[in-house]
Amino acid sequence: MRRPGCLLVWILFLVFSAHAFFLYADEGASGLTGRWGPRASAAVFRDNPSLLGKKRRLGALYAKKYGFDELALKTLACSFGSEGLRWGILVRQFQSKPLQENEALLALSYPLAEGFRGGISVKCLYGILLGESFPAFSWDLGFAWTHGCLGAHVSLLNGEHPMVREEIAHTIVAGAAYRKAPLHLFIKGVSQQDGVSYGVISFFYDLTTLLSMGYGVNTGNGEHRCVVDITHGPFSLELAYVVPRILNHYVSTEVSVTW
Repeated sequence: MRRPGCLLVWILFLVFSAHAFFLYADEGASGLTGRWGPRASAAVFRDNPSLLGKKRRLGALYAKKYGFDELALKTLACSFGSEGLRWGILVRQFQSKPLQENEALLALSYPLAEGFRGGISVKCLYGILLGESFPAFSWDLGFAWTHGCLGAHVSLLNGEHPMVREEIAHTIVAGAAYRKAPLHLFIKGVSQQDGVSYGVISFFYDLTTLLSMGYGVNTGNGEHRCVVDITHGPFSLELAYVVPRILNHYVSTEVSVTW
């Protein structure tokens, strides 16, 4: 009965997707580079709910996009779980004027087979555009597979563009990983309905048990992303320096605690 029930959830998800508010956007070191796994961002499950980790984690993210104060991004995320059911909560706010994006997300992940997990997220989205508010609810769906040093994942995210309120847009995010210390390789692809599609190729190298450095490039716009990860015990600090081809550079900063 378990698998037919899961199938029914997926069918209902695809048929009755409610209007969401936002399109997909890279954020955080893991979002920018496609990294996932033990040293991923605390908010990596925004890419795919099935990527929730089995350890308890609490993290915060802050980024100044493109050098403008009004494009500040603030995110808080926490996750809990085990080999079985895992769950996470994420709260984020992006910019202030003329459009402010607010989001609260609850994600659940559960095993489907050995090395294979599914996940679903429920989102409450609230946007403010020129003083007018647009609340909405939506769902995300994801799957992840791991086997030794290899891994792959795919997810379907919902989002409605704030200027095209009657259309539901879907974003497909897919990724693959090869993790064998000290080298970790990642590939990530993003395809937005009626929008842009692009890929991110990145690698990380563990210099020591405390320090890991990474580099990624967005093949769609030539954007370069450099990451430094400092981990000591349960505490982690990540700094991502992003160099767009045309716009100003910006820095994404993350802190997290894992136990």
